Amino acid sequence: MAPVMIWNPIERFLWGIAIAFLIACGLRYLNKGRKRELLNEKILMFGYAGFLIFISFTQIFIYLFDLQVQGIMIDDTFYGTYDYTDYSLTFEILHKLLSASFAIGVTIFFLAFEITIKRTKYILTIVNSIFSILIIVLPLSLSRDIADYFVGTLSIILITFIIYLHTKWSRLEFKAISSFLLLGFLLIEKGIFLSGSNYKSINVFPLVLGPIVYILGTSMILIPTIINPKVISRALVYWLVGGVLFFLVDLAIFITLIFSGFIPIVLIINIVGLTYRMIIFLLIIKDIKSGASQKAKGEKIDKVQDVLGVFIRPERITEEELSICREKKVCLVCKAKIGGFNTFICLECDTLYCENCARTLSNMENACWVCNAPFDETKPSKHYEISKEKEPIKKIK
Repeated sequence: MAPVMIWNPIERFLWGIAIAFLIACGLRYLNKGRKRELLNEKILMFGYAGFLIFISFTQIFIYLFDLQVQGIMIDDTFYGTYDYTDYSLTFEILHKLLSASFAIGVTIFFLAFEITIKRTKYILTIVNSIFSILIIVLPLSLSRDIADYFVGTLSIILITFIIYLHTKWSRLEFKAISSFLLLGFLLIEKGIFLSGSNYKSINVFPLVLGPIVYILGTSMILIPTIINPKVISRALVYWLVGGVLFFLVDLAIFITLIFSGFIPIVLIINIVGLTYRMIIFLLIIKDIKSGASQKAKGEKIDKVQDVLGVFIRPERITEEELSICREKKVCLVCKAKIGGFNTFICLECDTLYCENCARTLSNMENACWVCNAPFDETKPSKHYEISKEKEPIKKIK
């Protein structure tokens, strides 16, 4: 087996930044989940946080794994071979740890999803937990196949489908958020694979491509928690642009693999994955168009659950929401319990906000969600039309 490029100082530096960035992103999601009052919302956010944090652990183990490869340094680039027939105990342990941490992260994501929907009887969680155990206990040759062809493939298919469901079950103004989530997940997945032994062995992709794609994916996932809510309300635009861009990237990588002599099974998996992702993108775009059409006609749009709608201003605030906010003393935005110095009260309508949400809204639209009064009178504010319509309260039969 001919030596291939394994790492160089710039690639190592970029991976250090990428890993730290993803850990910070996971901790931000964890903090967002901690502030949610509704249990299902907490669980969903914790599921995303757990997935991101364990994926960052995966990349840490890949980072250390590459340092165990035997080879030689030539012109600031380390060349070596991934020899799975003659390896050390440390080599085996690190490979199992990187595979197991990825499987555990996916299992946490599945568990959060299954707890909230209560329909699948935890089948996904159980199956993925079994895979995680097999990766640890089986010989390296078998655990590697399980990680690559079962856990890896299954996670890409199911996480993509779960994000599609989150999009379908959310209000129209929230649907743009999941475009960042899905595109971010797919880019992180590409970054992980580009840093893996299979892709490095073809000696075609530059070493820095993996961490750069990984950082871009993390940025996409972080965007919904920090961006101005008005910017991410155009769901159809973001999904169309994201779908086209990812299709072109995916297609370019696939064509490269064809001319690099990859084995047929890998090419088949890639083309099936490309087709599947494009179908998901088209289904989501169809759903968004349908929702926009219903909204334009004034028809009722069913909403099951809103994911990551923490700092997105709703179309209207109902009297029921206001009364719950005041009676339970919770923030109108993030629904976290407030009290003492952590409380901001609108001077015009007495609406309650926590300090973090008040500061964030002050830096963005600078307007109360209920009465449009500015949080900070020294700053310009973006006023919204206030709806007086009350939402009927449905009785549970």
